[in-house]
Amino acid sequence: PPKWTAERVLGAASALYGGAGVDAAARRLADKELSAFQHSDAAVSLSAALLAEHVSWAPAAGEAVAAAALLLLAQTVLRRLQKPGTLRGAVPTAEELLSLAASLHTRHVKVAQALARAAALLWLRSGSPPV
Repeated sequence: PPKWTAERVLGAASALYGGAGVDAAARRLADKELSAFQHSDAAVSLSAALLAEHVSWAPAAGEAVAAAALLLLAQTVLRRLQKPGTLRGAVPTAEELLSLAASLHTRHVKVAQALARAAALLWLRSGSPPV
């Protein structure tokens, strides 16, 4: 299986969401690459790590690309956590996901909502929600 790195995932996101400067073949390849990433064991932990570090790479990627990539990463976390039997590897805690959601909610509402839903899923599965 391929080794997933931050550079590889962000490069594919940049190619997929990069605008008119990216040709159709590169977009198809990037879409295929990101789809494989979303189904990998590294998807949740790497997505959460990239979301936590978004401040350092978002400006370099461009605002539209960064917003699309953030949403893709947050939805990856949520979708993978919705399938409990398929999840292996490191998983962030509900508190970590909620903290990420709180830090992103003013500029990226949909991203924050996906992360908050993922946190709620983890709490409900644990049997000890913080209420």
